[in-house]
Amino acid sequence: MIYLNFKKICSILLTFITILSLNAQNDPSAVLNKISTIYYNLKATNIKNFTASVRSSGFEKEFDKYFAEKEIEILQIIWINPDKYYYIKQPLPSLLDTTKEKIIDEKISEIRKELAGIFINWQRFIVSNLSEIIPKKYTIEEAGDTFTIFFSAEENQEIRIQFAKNGLCLKITNIDLANQQTVYTYPSYSYVDNLWLCTGWRVQIENKGEIVSGLVVSVSSRKVKNYFLPDRIILNVQTVDKKNMIFERIYNFKNLMVNRDLQLTK
Repeated sequence: MIYLNFKKICSILLTFITILSLNAQNDPSAVLNKISTIYYNLKATNIKNFTASVRSSGFEKEFDKYFAEKEIEILQIIWINPDKYYYIKQPLPSLLDTTKEKIIDEKISEIRKELAGIFINWQRFIVSNLSEIIPKKYTIEEAGDTFTIFFSAEENQEIRIQFAKNGLCLKITNIDLANQQTVYTYPSYSYVDNLWLCTGWRVQIENKGEIVSGLVVSVSSRKVKNYFLPDRIILNVQTVDKKNMIFERIYNFKNLMVNRDLQLTK
């Protein structure tokens, strides 16, 4: 009789422990605390800024015949913690055909726009921590080995972030209800220095229920002093109307320097 009671007590204790464990997994503060501590992010360091010279494969391929020199670094990028970017056009080699200068300036402007688009997610996944974009009001739903955080960003804008139980981000869904457009972002990570460092992301854009375009960004980071900074970024874009064509751009970042004494003028 005593043995049976002991078995019942053990069963009750196990049930109680299981309930506590499940509650801990769904407890908002525990979830957000886990998210805030497992990712590499530059904001958690003492970095002030970095500068780098940028080379573009697309620029060199298209304009190589107009230059006498090789290895053209077209832009200098300046990033200032937490979210300021500056692009400075570098002096170009002597043009073999001076009539192409305007075309080259237009191409540089396009490259700046491409980099600005890439750095939106670089800012989100490497500079910041995902917990920063989650507001005070949100909903958590659990499904199998994952949980999803739901919240509204702006009017007619809904964001869903899906995590594995270990806190690793699996997918971010941005829903524009007004325009019936959904953007799916799938980040990838590598475990470095006991933290998850983002190594790129895959994006699919859905318009009224149909996938219209997608892109893949691969980010290779290099450790400069104590900071992981972009060394090479590869962009691949594909659209539905040009299924057999993949647009590729490779950006190389040279002469990386950190925490410089910068004097920026307007």
